[in-house]
Amino acid sequence: MYIMGFLSQGKVQRHLHSNVCGVWRVLLGLVAAGSLAAAGHVPASHSHMPTTAATRAQGATPQQKQWWGTSPSDRCTPYDLNGRKDMDQMCADMAGWSDEHLAKLWNASAIPTAAEGFPLRGCSYRCVAGSNWLAQMAQRPMVNAGWSGKCFGFSLNQTTGTPLGLINQFSEHYDKRSLPSNLRVAGKVQGTASVFWDSTSIADGKPVWAFDYSQAPEIYYSPMDARMIVNGIRDEVRQVADGYLLGRMHIINEKPYPIPLYFVLFQACTEDYTFPSSPDTRALPPLRAA
Repeated sequence: MYIMGFLSQGKVQRHLHSNVCGVWRVLLGLVAAGSLAAAGHVPASHSHMPTTAATRAQGATPQQKQWWGTSPSDRCTPYDLNGRKDMDQMCADMAGWSDEHLAKLWNASAIPTAAEGFPLRGCSYRCVAGSNWLAQMAQRPMVNAGWSGKCFGFSLNQTTGTPLGLINQFSEHYDKRSLPSNLRVAGKVQGTASVFWDSTSIADGKPVWAFDYSQAPEIYYSPMDARMIVNGIRDEVRQVADGYLLGRMHIINEKPYPIPLYFVLFQACTEDYTFPSSPDTRALPPLRAA
């Protein structure tokens, strides 16, 4: 997830301000960052990984192990909705959560170790959590640009078990709850980032999984004939439950600036309980119950 400015009609809006007005100006999209990629495929790897993070990750533990989920055909366990009927109900519930509740959830989430392995594979679902004004804006389809989750690759860092890259999903109708699920999950993928374990979170100084967009060029958003400026963004995520990651985002400028916005990623699976390798194959748990 990320916040970006737009390039529109030849005018470049690159300055990210640290005050509320500045955040509002850049909240014209809510997606993730990176270079354009071919639609329909999860990246096998990604070459951009910050040297310091790579050094920490590779040097954290010497042992190698056999990691799970290294092929789309492997067995996939979808997120358990805990009594909710579908993902729409889950996202609706999360849209009412307070900043205080989300902060407590983040503080109570599991601190990842360097070699336990990243907990998601393939293409995920997303929710934008929170009830503050920024979250309410980010939950609007014309603001979030149809961002519908992230697809994680199956080639892994053999030391940390993290995917070597991710690519973001854009589904124009994802938030249109009156439409059938198969129309809502269909979309394209663009915007890659590196994925790595980091010993030091910007948010609280403890270990996290991080998504780095520092090498990302802008992404073209056709409904507004605009290009999204997405480099200089860092996401940090931790696991709340099996198949459930809570994320925070930061702008990396002269110094890191936290954005008061949370997002959630959920493990999705295909109808036959394998890992979805493209957005349109996400089926379980149901986005909208029949």
